[in-house]
Amino acid sequence: MPERLGIKPSVLMDDDANLNSPEASSLSPEQLEELWCDIQKWSRQTLGLDDLSAEFIGDDWTLIVRLHAMIEAGLNAALVRQFEKPELADIIAKLDTSNMVVGKVVFAKALGILEKGSCAFIQKLSELRNFCVHDIRNFKLDLDKHVSENMESNKSHALLKVLNSQLRPEFRNHTSVQLMLIAGTVQVFAQLHVHELSCRTRDLERRVVEQRAELWSEHEKSTAKKGESSPQTQAPEA
Repeated sequence: MPERLGIKPSVLMDDDANLNSPEASSLSPEQLEELWCDIQKWSRQTLGLDDLSAEFIGDDWTLIVRLHAMIEAGLNAALVRQFEKPELADIIAKLDTSNMVVGKVVFAKALGILEKGSCAFIQKLSELRNFCVHDIRNFKLDLDKHVSENMESNKSHALLKVLNSQLRPEFRNHTSVQLMLIAGTVQVFAQLHVHELSCRTRDLERRVVEQRAELWSEHEKSTAKKGESSPQTQAPEA
């Protein structure tokens, strides 16, 4: 599944890695399979989805609405996790997803949860989602036909540019719009999964610091008690 989607390797690379190098141009089938299994596990734990692949099946209208809903739920969870404030869950859920001033994507970008390309992808997906749900005539939307018939428009060009950026070069310009949307969504999920791992590391590091402080406190108390119980040396009489 992930190899066919042509997922970019950036989520597994260091910040200083050269993504244009031969080593970064593709992931091995084993690495892709491992990444896909990790994303599946994350989606079960975070989104409650037993089989992520099953969510990618359906007509174009359903696919777009479903992908957007899953990404929104993932962003909600990631922001709550980042702030460590469960009481903010309802407030975060009410934020617009792609508002470029106060939306969830802006927070995710500023906090380093999502890459710039994925933020642009979510914005385009939101535009498609709004196009679908705000007019019942779009219930039977044919994505490929819709894009091909509007190729002269700036919107279609911008959409394809963003979608292609989510794919490895060999997959660009000859992949269906549906698969590009799925690939972009998987890319977002991969970054949200990495963010969850970062939060776990943060929690473990904090716990290590707390345990060191507790051990040092116990050591100080023990040293003080030993000092109190030691016999006092009296000065000799003159």
